[in-house]
Amino acid sequence: MDQGEYAKNEAEYARSAISPLLARIEELEKYALLLTGAIWAWAVANNTNQAVKLLLWAPLVIQSLLAFRALIAWKNARLHMEYLAKLEIEIGVPPGMGVGTAIYVRWKQLAENTGGIFWVVLFTISLAVVLFVPFVGR
Repeated sequence: MDQGEYAKNEAEYARSAISPLLARIEELEKYALLLTGAIWAWAVANNTNQAVKLLLWAPLVIQSLLAFRALIAWKNARLHMEYLAKLEIEIGVPPGMGVGTAIYVRWKQLAENTGGIFWVVLFTISLAVVLFVPFVGR
C-alpha cells in the first residue's frame, strides 16, 4: 500500500466517523428535551407534592451530564474533521470541495455557536423554572 492509497483509506475512515458523532449530539439534545419535558409534565400534574420542588432540579443535572457528553462528541468530531481536511489537501481534493474542508472550515464556528446556545438556553429556562415556578408546594 502506497502513501496515496493509505491517505485515501484514512480519509474514508475519518469521513465515516464524523456522521455518527454528529448524530449522537442530536440524540443527546433530543433526550435532554424529552426528559426535561417529562419531568415538567409530571411536576405540573403533581404540584401539591412538596418533593416536586426537589424534582425540578433533576433536569438541570440531566442537562449538565448530557451537555458534557455532547461537548466530548463535538470535540471528537472536530478532531476527525481537522484530520480529514488535512488528508483531503494531501490527496489533492480542491479547496472547499472535500467533506472535511467544507464542513470544518465553513460550518465549524456556526456548529459550535448554535450547539452552545442550545444548551445555555435550555439550562437557563430550566433554572428559571426552578427558581420562579409559583405553583410548587401549594
